[in-house]
Amino acid sequence: MNLYNHKIKNKKAVTVAAILVIFAMFLLRGVLLRNGTIDRMYTLEPDALHDAVSKYEVAVRADGVTGAGTILDGRKQSTKDENYTLTVVTAAHAVGSADAVQLVLSDGTQLDAEVISSDPEQDLAFLQCAWPEELEVYYSRDILDRLAAQDPVYGLKGADHNELASGVVKDSAASVDGIGQDLILADIGDASGMSGGGLYGKAGNYLGMIVQETGDGKTACIPADIVMAKMKEVLQ
Repeated sequence: MNLYNHKIKNKKAVTVAAILVIFAMFLLRGVLLRNGTIDRMYTLEPDALHDAVSKYEVAVRADGVTGAGTILDGRKQSTKDENYTLTVVTAAHAVGSADAVQLVLSDGTQLDAEVISSDPEQDLAFLQCAWPEELEVYYSRDILDRLAAQDPVYGLKGADHNELASGVVKDSAASVDGIGQDLILADIGDASGMSGGGLYGKAGNYLGMIVQETGDGKTACIPADIVMAKMKEVLQ
């Protein structure tokens, strides 16, 4: 009887241990996904991808010019803050010398934002404004490092920046005279009005900022790691 009970007890212990291991594996995967260490295991359909990307993309209006921008971060600056602070990246040439701009979200919401940094040499500008909820774009350094020619990429275009444009990567580390080095070149069609907007992967992951067309049918984009590093520098 004692031996029988002992065996049952061991079986229960093994079952509990197995459940704990499985739970730990799912928890670890969630952490790795959030930190961008492993890839998302799916491809979003066009409508779902459009919806996912739209919540990060904004129109940027400055001195009568309309460009695009991407919400990279939306967290509280301190524990005492009631609202979150949106940090938006756009192209420096899209804001020019303006100190303040207007942001228009996908649902038509209009927000006044401050230009907190503008670097014409890198063509990166960062904007900030208050926002009632937390929001942070999905960025994975691992996915970016594995980006290769012919990988699918997406962005939003159109007068209201609400039309999903698709294409493929032509070069993941290109140098373009007059634009810059270590750029992503993509074939996404007419990029008019998309300057400052985001380039995204198949799962809605942020790959970089659209700069401008190259003149040969391609669009040059600043890789996300450069954008994120600059944001971290600006927010310090």
